[in-house]
Amino acid sequence: MNCFRGCLKIIIILCGFFLLTSGCVSQPPTKNVSSSLTSIFTAPIGGFETTWAGVVEPNTILETDYIFYSRNWGGEVKYTLTGSYIDKQFVSDPQLFHIDPSSFTAEPGQIYKSHVFLNTSYIPDYKAPDFSHGGVIYPAGLNIHVSLEDNSSSFGDDGMIFYPGLLTSGPYTWNQLSIDNCSIVVNRGETKTFNASFREDYKGNIGKISFISSNTPLNFTITPSEYIAKPGLDFPSVVSISADPSLAQGQYQINTTINGTKAFATMVHCRDTDSYVLYDRGRLPPNIFFPLNVTVV
Repeated sequence: MNCFRGCLKIIIILCGFFLLTSGCVSQPPTKNVSSSLTSIFTAPIGGFETTWAGVVEPNTILETDYIFYSRNWGGEVKYTLTGSYIDKQFVSDPQLFHIDPSSFTAEPGQIYKSHVFLNTSYIPDYKAPDFSHGGVIYPAGLNIHVSLEDNSSSFGDDGMIFYPGLLTSGPYTWNQLSIDNCSIVVNRGETKTFNASFREDYKGNIGKISFISSNTPLNFTITPSEYIAKPGLDFPSVVSISADPSLAQGQYQINTTINGTKAFATMVHCRDTDSYVLYDRGRLPPNIFFPLNVTVV
């Protein structure tokens, strides 16, 4: 029973932590998907190599990378790295806690890595986990703020968490794909377009995501079909489906894979019916996350 209470408290603390630090993954508002790409696909973007470090033993070293994609932008970049444990901020000490390089000149279309270093003996007032009385376990957090010389907007601010002295895999994870229409009716010779958006689970990592559809006699595209994704952000896209005039009437199914994600499953939200379906890798062929049903008339 004590163990159950401790686990419940972990989940409550974790939820509160992400509410407090949600600004780390905030994004400028984006308009409805149009023919041109929104800034989330063109402005600089960056993030920790992983946002979930799991266990970090006391008096050891935590090392990870922060990755910055300049995309269409170029100029001076500066990072501000901070950390916190319970209600105390880490005091700046370049020997025990730093990111290197913390500033550089970026050129368009490039990828830059900086190394993050933390000596966990530096964590203020560390409290060892104690389950003997249903004890509380506190997560620590690292945050990074990105400044661009011309004050351009970016998607670079990010955060990661870890539990000092505790091995934890955390809660079950899934991505979310929202689609305007999960069942489509298309006339022969007609093209239909609708909106979709994809969000990778917060325990994922920044990197390339690509959508690949199964073989189909329909003309099917997702724009963009490949981009740099960051956990916790919604990436809008446009789905286009058309049927040649000579195509036989009937039911067609398009299976779409999402490559590059770490999550075990994808929750598909069908906006037309406001319904949710969880597609699990354990129940489907490898990487097939969701089917789209198309009726040609």
